[in-house]
Amino acid sequence: MFLSRNRLGHILLLTLSGTQLLAQTSGSGGSNPRNGRDNNPYSRYGMGELLNGNTPALKAMGNISSVWSSSYAINTDNPATYAFFENKRAVFDIAGSGSSRTTHGTINGVAANYTSGTATINHMALAVPVSKSAGFTLGFRPQTRTYYNLVDSIGFGSNPPSPIGSAKKYFGGEGAMNLAFVGGAARYKGLSIGANLGYMFGNSITSTLLVPQNDSLIYRSQTAEYSTQTRTGGIYWKSGLLYETKLDSSIKLRIGGTFNIAQKVKQHFSEYHISRFSYTDTLIRDTAYFAKDVQGNMTMPMSYSVGIMLLSENKWGIGVDYSATQWSDF
Repeated sequence: MFLSRNRLGHILLLTLSGTQLLAQTSGSGGSNPRNGRDNNPYSRYGMGELLNGNTPALKAMGNISSVWSSSYAINTDNPATYAFFENKRAVFDIAGSGSSRTTHGTINGVAANYTSGTATINHMALAVPVSKSAGFTLGFRPQTRTYYNLVDSIGFGSNPPSPIGSAKKYFGGEGAMNLAFVGGAARYKGLSIGANLGYMFGNSITSTLLVPQNDSLIYRSQTAEYSTQTRTGGIYWKSGLLYETKLDSSIKLRIGGTFNIAQKVKQHFSEYHISRFSYTDTLIRDTAYFAKDVQGNMTMPMSYSVGIMLLSENKWGIGVDYSATQWSDF
């Protein structure tokens, strides 16, 4: 890998400019001071909360990932850009990302809020030019994350009413999905074709816990737990096109796009139901139901993007990008 000091400085500047570390959490509704835990109840659904793994330079350009390329930063969203490293130098790009979220609401008529934050790696990539018109990239991108931690109180006055009196219900889940990949592209004149071939993997756990709160029955309390675990691992690929032409001596036109067909990724699903019954100093545990490693598939839906861009090299650029995913097929 060959990097001049100026080029390395540009890469580090782009990386650090997009890195924010927010790992402290607090709130009047309770807090969770663990790093990497951005409490988001909506991450319970689907694959979890989708993450944007684009480079800081690409985010600064409004995520026009279908048509953006640079000799000093890597666009892993469109693999066709790997054939445009015209400075013939390898590029290593790594960045972190951070976020915070505040949830506002009421608890028993009293206003409450909860603020949480997270800091994590955004992406890692190494791009190596093979020739003047070809290149390949090794990379890693987090795809989704799941974390939520909620508590609800129920009783005889609940709707529907609780059959065991006062109790608390705990809802929790955590997990992540990542993509490690290798990509390549080749260019003939102004047209480049590329593809990423990767392995999507991850693990997620969800649980619901019911805990009685009736003090008069504390020695006869029964706790019920329902939990699931999903392990994901399978091949996933993405293709891209990019066409570049000169309109005059200083202005270029780029047209590009990406495409994925619907793909099946293997999963293993485990589920168990556990009850705990306490009587005086005796604790009885019982597994009411257990299913281990049920194999199946997760269908990743078809997606595509198209974009167009006008630019003057190293001076200015303007573009528009459109992307869509057929989530009804998930």
